[in-house]
Amino acid sequence: MDKKWFRADGTEFHPQDGEISYNLIQVLTTEGGESSEKIYKSGETLTSQDGWQKTYSNLPAADINGNGEKEICTYYVKEILIADYSTSYSNGSVGESEDPSAAALSSGTITVKNTEKMKFILPETGGTGRGILYIAGVFLLGISMILLGNKNSSFYECLHKKGDFLYEFG
Repeated sequence: MDKKWFRADGTEFHPQDGEISYNLIQVLTTEGGESSEKIYKSGETLTSQDGWQKTYSNLPAADINGNGEKEICTYYVKEILIADYSTSYSNGSVGESEDPSAAALSSGTITVKNTEKMKFILPETGGTGRGILYIAGVFLLGISMILLGNKNSSFYECLHKKGDFLYEFG
């Protein structure tokens, strides 16, 4: 097993600390094409001290099931979810897949690739926002109250004048 780490922009990096957990899954396939899976090794860990690599040797290549049928053994790894990373698997003959079972093989190297998920930061829009509208509204309200409250103003007299209005059309 070989572990690769990539940033969101696609550049590879090598974390100097941390660990990941995974299960080694065994796939048993009969000559008739029927297959079954079982966890062969559970809770395995891989660390930076391992160089992000682990080798398994002497894994069974074949087995005999309860019906006396020969079963061919292949293996794949399934990583335990890592927050903020997407995971893909490949084995050299099959391209990358998010399905870990697509990288199953009887011998060889399975590469597990973790790619950092894109983080979105919303930009500032540069608008003045609502603040300027609130200030303008308070200003206009203040002017209106001054004009209505000042009994010496012509605006006040016009609004409070008793009597008829004369309109001339001409």
